[in-house]
Amino acid sequence: MNSDQSLSQTEQDKIYHWLIHGGRDLACTEERASFEHWLAEKPARKDKAESVKRLWCDPDFIKAVQLTNASSHGRLATVWARASRHSVAASILVMCGLGLFTITPWFAERGNSPSMTSTYRTQAAETTSNTLNDGSTVNLSGDTEVAVNFNERARELKLLRGEAMFDVAKDSQRPFIVQSQNLAVTAVGTAFNVDQRGKITELTVLEGIVKVALVDHPEQTRMVSAGQQLVASAKALGASRTIDLLHYDDWRLGRIRVDDMPLEELLIELNRYSDIRLLSQDRSTARKRVSGSFALRDSETNIEILATLHQLNVTRQGNAVMFSVK
Repeated sequence: MNSDQSLSQTEQDKIYHWLIHGGRDLACTEERASFEHWLAEKPARKDKAESVKRLWCDPDFIKAVQLTNASSHGRLATVWARASRHSVAASILVMCGLGLFTITPWFAERGNSPSMTSTYRTQAAETTSNTLNDGSTVNLSGDTEVAVNFNERARELKLLRGEAMFDVAKDSQRPFIVQSQNLAVTAVGTAFNVDQRGKITELTVLEGIVKVALVDHPEQTRMVSAGQQLVASAKALGASRTIDLLHYDDWRLGRIRVDDMPLEELLIELNRYSDIRLLSQDRSTARKRVSGSFALRDSETNIEILATLHQLNVTRQGNAVMFSVK
C-alpha cells in the first residue's frame, strides 16, 4: 500500500520541508526532537520520511535532477515519466517545475553529480554544533555561515563568513574540502579551525594533516600538520607557525588569545559576540598591532583592555564604540 494515500498534503509538505528544503538544518535541537516525535506518532509519516532519505542515493533520481536542471518546463513531462516510479522524486520534480524550489548542483564545474546544498548559520553571540550526515561535526562561531554539499565524489563546504571548527569523519573515497574566500583546505580525517577575517583566512590544524591551496592561485599549495597555523591572503600563503595546542584558546571556550594581530581583525572576532559595534576610526588605527587575551562575551572589559594597554581613544556613538590612536 502506498503510504502517501494515508497522509494529508499538509503532512507530506511538512516532511518535504524538513528533509529536502532545509527545515531540519535550520531547526534547534528541541524542534528536531519535536519533529522526530511527530514522525513516530504515525507509521505512514515515518515510512514517508525514510523513502525521502533513501531517494537522495538513487541513481535514477540523480539522472532526473540532471535532466530537470538542463530542461525547460516543456520537458518536465519527459522527466516525470522517467521518475514516475519514485513517488517522492516525481513530487520533487513537480515542485521544481512549479518554481517552488530549485535543485542546483554545487561545484558543477568540477563535474560532481548533483546534490542538495544545506546551509548552517548563526547570529551574533550564537554558537552551534552540527553533525553532518557522514558523521563529521561542524562547530559554528558567532555570526557564521557555512554551506555544505555532499555528493558521491567529495564532501565540499564553503565558509561564507565567520569562523568554524571542523572534526572530519574519515572517508578515503571522498575528500573533505572547506573553501573560504581565498583558501581551500582538503582533509580526509582530521580536525581544524578556519577563521575568515575580512580579506584574510587563518587556518589552525588541531589534529592530523591537511593540504591547503589558494583559491585564485591553486598552484600555491602546502601541507599543514597538527599544531601549526597559517594566515593566507588572496595572493599568498603565509608562513606556517607552531602553536601550543595545550594552551590554545579557541572561541568554543569563550576566549581568544591574539599575538600581534591588526586591530581591525581583532574587532571582527569580537563583533561576532558583542551587542556593541566595535569600529576603527581610520586606517592607521585599523592597522595598529595588538596582543592579549579577551573574553568574547565581555565587551566592556575588552574595550577597557584595548584603551588602557594599547593607548587607544574610545568614543561612543549610540550603540557603537569608535577606537582611534592617541
